[in-house]
Amino acid sequence: APAPPTAVPVLVPIAKPVSAPALVPAPAPVPAPAPEPKAKPVPVPEPKAKPVPTPEPKPKPKQTSPKPKQKIAKQQKPEKFQPLPRKRVEQAPAPARQAAPVGRAKPAPDAGIAKTAKAASTPVVVPVAPLGGCPKGMVKVPGGSFIFGSRLNDPMRGFGDLNPSKRSLKAYCVDAWEYPNTPGSSPKVGVTWPQARSLCAQAGKRLCSEQEWERACKGSANSRFPTSGRPDQGACNVSSDGRAGAAKTIGTNKACRSGFGVMDLAGNVAEWTASRWSADHPDRVTKGGAANQAYYTARCSARANQAHNSKGGELGLRCCLDIE
Repeated sequence: APAPPTAVPVLVPIAKPVSAPALVPAPAPVPAPAPEPKAKPVPVPEPKAKPVPTPEPKPKPKQTSPKPKQKIAKQQKPEKFQPLPRKRVEQAPAPARQAAPVGRAKPAPDAGIAKTAKAASTPVVVPVAPLGGCPKGMVKVPGGSFIFGSRLNDPMRGFGDLNPSKRSLKAYCVDAWEYPNTPGSSPKVGVTWPQARSLCAQAGKRLCSEQEWERACKGSANSRFPTSGRPDQGACNVSSDGRAGAAKTIGTNKACRSGFGVMDLAGNVAEWTASRWSADHPDRVTKGGAANQAYYTARCSARANQAHNSKGGELGLRCCLDIE
């Protein structure tokens, strides 16, 4: 017979004893804060009312008796003006105007020179020639038009020459020779531009402008040279064959004559003019060349520039005069 089943022991867990919680002592009671003593209210003093000043009684104005009204006299109407009868007065003819005396004429102010003093209150005296002609030793250049400047096809044209243009001038007088305009004397050289202007003013004249100088040189035929359209080296005192010459006494070269009869406008000594070199250049224009300069400088349209303080041994001047 089968063996009886063996009994399997059953393990029962034993519960651990639970320890009782520890007793926590109750907190001690907190005493209530004592009430703060109430502050006594500080009495605020009431503002004192300012006493209102009583206005002082104004003095009563004194009563014055009214002024009596003045009677205004009525204005009388002006009497009508009755013009007096006119009387015919015969006036004597005005005397002829004479040339300005030597040494009293003052040159006009120039824009190229810095003014160092205020202009004088006295009026500027413009030198003029007597009616109908020019003083002795001067040549009359008639008014008219001419070609001012150098022709574009001129083989001697310089870089400073002006382009040709037609200009018109009034009649004027020009010295027949270089300053001092006396045949047989030496031409005045070594003068600056202000000195040249002063010398002309002392003579009752003025420096010629470039246009006046060139018209006197070209004559009525608008010649390239004062003698003709071609250079004439034997007529004027100019440099030839590369050899420099020297200035001669005034009147030596009698054939060096322009169409208007002005002498020595080519060579001998260069001459100051009153004209500026250009609008933006203060130098002054010199004309005519000199005995020690190349022949192309003796053309009527040739021009050179010199500073105001230049005073070379070959640099002279010539004066002009207006005709009224």
